[in-house]
Amino acid sequence: MGRSLADHHSSSLPPGFYKRSLDMGVFQTTLAGVLELEEGREEPAALYLYLKGMKHAEVTTFRGFMFLESADHEWYNWGGTGLCMPQIAWEWLPRVFFRSVAEQEREWDFKVYKEIMFNETSEPEMGTPEERMRICVPFPFEMNISNNEAGGDFEVHVEGWKNFVYYSPGSVNVPVPPVPAATGAGGTREVVALLVPFLRPTPQQIANNLLYFYIKYHLELGFSKFVQYTQSTYLAGFWEDARLRRYWEAGVLEYVLWDSTAECVGHLKCMQPLMYSHAILAHWGQPVYLSLADHDEYLSLNTPEKYSSVQDLVSKCFDGLTQVNIRRYNVVCGPGQCEYQEAAAGTAQNWELQKDPNPQLVELELWRDASDWKHPMEHYTYRAREAFTGDRGKCMVDPNHMGGFNVHYGMVLPSGKRQEPPRGWLPWGGPIDEECAVWLHLVNLFTGRDNRTTHEVNNSWHWIFDRVSGHRMQTGGN
Repeated sequence: MGRSLADHHSSSLPPGFYKRSLDMGVFQTTLAGVLELEEGREEPAALYLYLKGMKHAEVTTFRGFMFLESADHEWYNWGGTGLCMPQIAWEWLPRVFFRSVAEQEREWDFKVYKEIMFNETSEPEMGTPEERMRICVPFPFEMNISNNEAGGDFEVHVEGWKNFVYYSPGSVNVPVPPVPAATGAGGTREVVALLVPFLRPTPQQIANNLLYFYIKYHLELGFSKFVQYTQSTYLAGFWEDARLRRYWEAGVLEYVLWDSTAECVGHLKCMQPLMYSHAILAHWGQPVYLSLADHDEYLSLNTPEKYSSVQDLVSKCFDGLTQVNIRRYNVVCGPGQCEYQEAAAGTAQNWELQKDPNPQLVELELWRDASDWKHPMEHYTYRAREAFTGDRGKCMVDPNHMGGFNVHYGMVLPSGKRQEPPRGWLPWGGPIDEECAVWLHLVNLFTGRDNRTTHEVNNSWHWIFDRVSGHRMQTGGN
């Protein structure tokens, strides 16, 4: 047999440079089946199941989630991620259970938290609301088994699915802290940035720069670690970049090769919720918050006199919440900062650029040519007047009370604290006060150029560059 692509790229890498997702303490598998739809239709489907066990003094807690992907191509055309169940799933409360391999008559049922699930309507607006309604979140489940029983080997079954998988917890011996210890500055928990792979093909140099400058900026805000999920094709280039290698050697940067059994198809972002949910299980039991934002989303603390670090943000704005949603604002380069892009953009309207995207109209050149002398974000001085999305910002979460995560929000387990905004309870908690923080979304990087008619000069986040930019230090902060 020939070597895999991962083997080819890892042959020149030092041992321990990356972990496989299979080595993160999370059991992951895929069940194949058939989904019965309306009017007698059937579609092939896959059930992605992730599971982890943690040992306490008397019992072992098993926690997991599962996503269902069906070949519902109409749903893909409406903007679904592929990991969305048709409406029929509302009537589906599957039984998820262990069966003893040694004693087939012995079974243990999981508690499936269907009551914390919620529905979602696809974008863009196509079809009737009923046609576009899907469940786009994981099915979370949980169970306690005595430590004596938890040491056996199990079959994992989902009712209605013909096949099953074997699961051996083995030496599950890591206890779950009752209350995660405070380890960060000011007695608050540390914040770990979780970064998923580049969802579109990205040249290695740009990928390296996006990762490096993201780390450099957020380290100064108090982030403690950065976990980059990645495809094998990027690993060698990450290793060859001396800047990224120094971060890895310092323990600041960690790479996870996404070699999951899940190979979902049909949509660009299909694997993103799987990785987020995998990371939540992998960090379960650790005293951290996870920051679930992308390479083109920078945290902005606009009032440094109140919140000068992410530790300030956690201690003063989170109030012990399991999930905190932070709004996003589009930001663009200029005016006078990116003359080439300014000239190329001309007066074209946004809808025309989306219809016929032009590589000259994006800011990739700025990031391709970036150097330590000046952080690329210093060129960004235009911010949209309105938030990019009303309730689909990006989140920071406590992994100890999450049952799984989609792209923008996750499932808070009954053990976790929910936020109740004035307009009533929302599954994702509702956005926090914008005085605390917002995300800066570099919208031009991967799409047609953003229409600037709704933007205005705003560089309130630039105070951080006194710390990260040699240029500003040399010029007295100008």
